[in-house]
Amino acid sequence: MKMLLKLFLCLLGVGLCASQKVNIESRIINGNDAKKCEFPWMAFIHSRVREIGCGGSIIDSTHILTAAHCVLYPNKTSEPSANLDVYVGASALEDAKKLQVKTVTPHEKYSFKTNENDVAILTLASPITFNDCTKQIPLANATTKLTSTDCTIMGWGATTDSEKDPGTDDLKYATVLILNDKVCQQYYGYTLPSSIFCARGKGGSDACYGDSGGPLVCKESSGKYFVYGVVSSGYECDSIAGFYMKVSSFIPWIQSKISN
Repeated sequence: MKMLLKLFLCLLGVGLCASQKVNIESRIINGNDAKKCEFPWMAFIHSRVREIGCGGSIIDSTHILTAAHCVLYPNKTSEPSANLDVYVGASALEDAKKLQVKTVTPHEKYSFKTNENDVAILTLASPITFNDCTKQIPLANATTKLTSTDCTIMGWGATTDSEKDPGTDDLKYATVLILNDKVCQQYYGYTLPSSIFCARGKGGSDACYGDSGGPLVCKESSGKYFVYGVVSSGYECDSIAGFYMKVSSFIPWIQSKISN
């Protein structure tokens, strides 16, 4: 995984990249506009102090699944919960409901160097009231099988990889193709850990700065969505395939945190 540094790894949540300026805008490159209530499990996480945004998934009435690097400082200190707001219930952020965070729980073994274990749980100060536009989404487990490698990512922000793009408050989504491990190895020159997979945008679409922590969702044969991955990192935007945390690898950890 040390090869990540040689590839100028960009952390999508904070736009931290060795080869370019820090950029905190969230983007789904070349994405489509989400319809009202189309992705009711989606959450937007905003740090009022650092002025950065990340995505997240509603996994039950009091917990949001996101990426660890979204809520950690470089010294691995957690972002204080008082700094964070979570928005749910609308595709347009101006219509979303703002919620307070009670506790921030990043994975204890997350590594900024290798980006392994890039998951975190936010516990909300009060339960979410579910409705047509606000719902929880199930997580993939060890027995989950993909019926298709075409899956979906989503996030808020600009639609192009340009610093001049003013951005938007409307949720965007895009289709990505999950790649097998051999293809990922060809891209990067090493074998990924079993808890990480890579996916590439289709038709020029991709995740980018600020979309970290958001879900990569796939459909069951019944048509219902589930979270298969968490957006983590990549080599710039709309280029080489990006990295995602494989949710099924973290089910025991997630269950231990939400049960507490």
